Amino acid sequence: MRSVTILPDPAVLTVEQIFPETDTITLVVRTTRPAVDCPDCGHATSRVHSWYMRQLQDLPWQGLTVRLRLHTRRWFCDHPGCGRHIFTERLPSVVMPYGQRTTRLATIAFVFGVAVGGEPGARLLGELGIALSSDTLRRAVAATALPVITTPRVLGVDDWSWRKGHDYGTILVDLERHCPIDLLPDAQAATFATWLQAHPGVEIICRDRGGAYANGARQGAPDAIQVADRWHLLANLGDVLERLLVRRHDVLHQVRLGMHARTDDESAIGAITSNECEPPSLTPAPSKKEQDRQHRMARRDARYQAIQALHDQGCGIRAIARQLGIHPETVRKNLAAASCPHPGPRPNRQRRITPFIPYLRERWEAGERRPTVLWAEIREQGFVGSWKRAQEVMAPWRRDERAASRAAPERPETHPAPSPARPRGTRCAPRQVASWLVRPTEELQPTQQRYLADLTERWPELEAVHRLAAQFAGIIRTRAADDLSPWLCEAEHSAIRELREFAAGIRRDGAAVQAALDYAWSSGQVEGQVNRLKLIKRSMYGRADFELLRRRVLHAA
Repeated sequence: MRSVTILPDPAVLTVEQIFPETDTITLVVRTTRPAVDCPDCGHATSRVHSWYMRQLQDLPWQGLTVRLRLHTRRWFCDHPGCGRHIFTERLPSVVMPYGQRTTRLATIAFVFGVAVGGEPGARLLGELGIALSSDTLRRAVAATALPVITTPRVLGVDDWSWRKGHDYGTILVDLERHCPIDLLPDAQAATFATWLQAHPGVEIICRDRGGAYANGARQGAPDAIQVADRWHLLANLGDVLERLLVRRHDVLHQVRLGMHARTDDESAIGAITSNECEPPSLTPAPSKKEQDRQHRMARRDARYQAIQALHDQGCGIRAIARQLGIHPETVRKNLAAASCPHPGPRPNRQRRITPFIPYLRERWEAGERRPTVLWAEIREQGFVGSWKRAQEVMAPWRRDERAASRAAPERPETHPAPSPARPRGTRCAPRQVASWLVRPTEELQPTQQRYLADLTERWPELEAVHRLAAQFAGIIRTRAADDLSPWLCEAEHSAIRELREFAAGIRRDGAAVQAALDYAWSSGQVEGQVNRLKLIKRSMYGRADFELLRRRVLHAA
């Protein structure tokens, strides 16, 4: 409601006096109509009974609170058939009966209560000079009547979590008008069926693969066409493939992404390896931390050389980033550097154990080698860290002691055996591999295609799984309804148990799946409305009840 006048309605009010104060402006106003209609019988009357005064809060002026001191009247109703003899003057454009705020201020309270909620709305209005509490905003939303529910022809239904894993509700969306029309307090079939029976006329119901909404649709609207959501069909297939891959995790762990040797075009890059063995030397073997640091430096040097080599060949920054699997910003940093950029030294920060190192050294030279015993002693002196901090301090002393003993003439010098080479490539999760199986082959990267080929070589049954999964995904994406029945027959006779169970589920929900291929409707916009509902719910900090959430969602729509 946009107001362009100082008074709520200059046609029925006139200003008599203005009293400015420090932070408030008071306007004395009076009604001016010579005659009014009775609210019961509608008969016009001009006979005044008496005057009385009402105090109203109005929109602020430049941040100053405005209050109206309204002088209005009581009237006689002279109609002989009316049971009301005296009534108060009705001013719907100014204030509602028994209201303490003008109509335009009440509208702003309602708009803020719907848009941002109680507490945030009260804070924002306070910045604008309108002093309203969060409870007032919530009451404004609760007092406004809900929009009239128009029975949709195409209905989308989905659940949303009131408390994830415990309580779920239902959102109903008119897919033709792209707006939610109602919220249900639970996700039970009986509740959905009751709503459908109270709103007859739904012709198409788009739903997920859950059984509750399927049963509710059959009970409440048996003549409506149920359409299974195509995205959920592909998601169900992905879950089936993930279970299959988890069951064969032994094969999955044998194959890694990018485990092949590099191609001839990539040979100029140079392999970045982490399993190079240091030649034997007379110096003590480096610690595990030092070995890891050296390996990281070697990988950075090799990556720097690879970036420079590709840049000299004319490759762009993004092409280099895609080929090496790194971020473009890393490529820019390496190209801008004259040599390989290594991380600089960390700032020297005193550790908590630093004041206790002299005491630990003294006890070490006295012959005490147990870190737990020394840790208990320094704890009595005020140290608050764990015993591992003491072990870290003693680690170089222990290495020096062992190196000195190995260098003694009576003991031959020995060198530790090189650690086994780390397998090249990245281990892939079952869900990741399942997503590759349902995607078209031309959309997969060469490394992903090689990964699936290696996995199929070690697990021949995967070839049939990949073929059936790709066929079903193609049927859903292209909505090839004629190919569904042959695919179901082949999947039901497959040697893979998970695919047989998936085909049986599709067969049980065959009518809805077939409708998903025949009709263009889906639950896509329902998922968007659920996301919007969650945003509103979380902005309420979980303090409001279902009815207030329902009103905010429906009024905002």
